[in-house]
Amino acid sequence: MMRPCTETVHSRRKSRLPVKHGAERYLISLHLILLIMAVLPGSRSLAASVHGFYVEVTAQSITYVYGESISFTVSAQNSQPITAVYLTVETNEGERLYEPARITPGNAVLATHIVSADRLGLGPTASITYHWEFASADGQTSQTEPQQFIYADNTVPWDWHPEADRQMVAYFNGIDQTIADTVIETGTRAIAQTSHLIGISINQPITIYLYPDLFMLTSALELHEVGFSRQDTLYINPTEQTALVSYDSPENLAYDVSRAVVTTLLSAATGYQNPKIPFWLSTGLVGYVAGSRGSNQEQLFFSAYQNNELIPIHSLCQPTLDGFSQRDVQIATVQSTYLLSHLVDRFGPAALRAFVSELVQGQSCEAAFINATDITLTQYEMMWKTYIAEERLSMSTQDTLVPWILVGAVSLALSLLFIAPQPIQLSSTAYEAADPEQTAGYYHG
Repeated sequence: MMRPCTETVHSRRKSRLPVKHGAERYLISLHLILLIMAVLPGSRSLAASVHGFYVEVTAQSITYVYGESISFTVSAQNSQPITAVYLTVETNEGERLYEPARITPGNAVLATHIVSADRLGLGPTASITYHWEFASADGQTSQTEPQQFIYADNTVPWDWHPEADRQMVAYFNGIDQTIADTVIETGTRAIAQTSHLIGISINQPITIYLYPDLFMLTSALELHEVGFSRQDTLYINPTEQTALVSYDSPENLAYDVSRAVVTTLLSAATGYQNPKIPFWLSTGLVGYVAGSRGSNQEQLFFSAYQNNELIPIHSLCQPTLDGFSQRDVQIATVQSTYLLSHLVDRFGPAALRAFVSELVQGQSCEAAFINATDITLTQYEMMWKTYIAEERLSMSTQDTLVPWILVGAVSLALSLLFIAPQPIQLSSTAYEAADPEQTAGYYHG
């Protein structure tokens, strides 16, 4: 049975304040205390009045059963009877509800309103904002200040521990610190590279929840009826700038973190309008940022090139490769990295940014590419294949020369074995002039 959360989940970050001593430390502490007193509401607070109707909120809380429902509770009192209470809830996904809560009218009221996860369209994580509104019999109203909390998986057998940087937050089980550090380092580097390539920056950090077990990650997704391949190890919600990652295969972790970053930044670059981002662009960016996933990639690519199995670039303009065989998808994935790498080298990041901008404006893959580079996709594909042929020829030449170089080296080594060592002869004058310590290594006849 899932255990409900008993308190609001808040996003946390490491303190970056420098350590102070003496008077400076106490001065900072005093300032922090005053700031907290000014910002944080106490257990009792006045709801904002609209028409002079001041309501004292004595308590409010949130609990939730992950994947099922969220329970909002508030208690309030006023000298005038409160006759109605309403709850407004909003998510970053754009869902909004405004509903009345059941109460017994009076000078003091207690309201609890339960909202199903389906009603809000919640995914595995969500940022939720809510506030209460109170009304009197004569139509006066007042409402509380908006409150925010993070809806996250509380069915796991650990407490989430944050590891944070300015642009990345990694929540982990508190044990695998090395994994969390790797995610922060990899993610920060991926953000810098991707931002440079497509010309986009983010105001809020990207958050990643790290699951040591794929089964637990899959369970979290199934509770929210999220379509998910059991062969995958990653779920991304670009709007929330959040991802869930399993690291039971640590060798895939850097690639998955790069996928989360690239997907999030591409969505931000397109204004979350969800245009049809070509497969070669999204997948190529990930490969470019993450780097090689192993030596087999190069072998797969050049084998496909040699056997004429490369995927036509027009086919890679599709957002997904539904209907493609597993081998074709593998080839397309590696091919996309080679395509994007050559595009950046040949035309620079400016062309890539222009291409993305054209897609956002509704241009097709072909038209966007022409506007960004002044050549067609077919022309570029021919240019790229010429480059690949030259690179392959260069590699083949190196492969051909290496055995001959090795044979020559071995032959030289063997010949030296059969040459009798000759003593080094020094003239008597040179020997007498030399420092004994400097000539100690020489053989003298």
